[in-house]
Amino acid sequence: MQPEYDTKMMTFLMRQVQDEAIISPQNPVQLTDYTEPQPDLAVLRYRDDYYAQALPRADDILLLIEVADTALTYDREEKMPRYAQAGVPEAWIVNLTELLIEQYTLPVKGQYTRLQKVLLGDTVTSPTFPRIALNTSLILG
Repeated sequence: MQPEYDTKMMTFLMRQVQDEAIISPQNPVQLTDYTEPQPDLAVLRYRDDYYAQALPRADDILLLIEVADTALTYDREEKMPRYAQAGVPEAWIVNLTELLIEQYTLPVKGQYTRLQKVLLGDTVTSPTFPRIALNTSLILG
């Protein structure tokens, strides 16, 4: 994740989720016994121990966010399918190349069945955690 995008995303997400969820930057999540990717940002269900006792698992995850420019193909072709197969309800790619956010939702049988491309200037709203609503210009502009 590029530092300026990291700071922007963290700031906006923390304001919106307040104390109802945990924002975890570049920390591993456990999708299977053998898969522990490190998304750029994870929005996790709130837990008092802040996941100190165990890594978050797929059912703890509300939203995963990847910020991509050179890794765009890898994020689309490798990470998104893994997230869908694990049942992560929502994942975003902040696409720095095309200046848009790709919002993946509704995982069914290991695939996201809905992809919405949210253009620069439009607002992306999370169906999983509706308090998250970000204008893409704030992140990409």
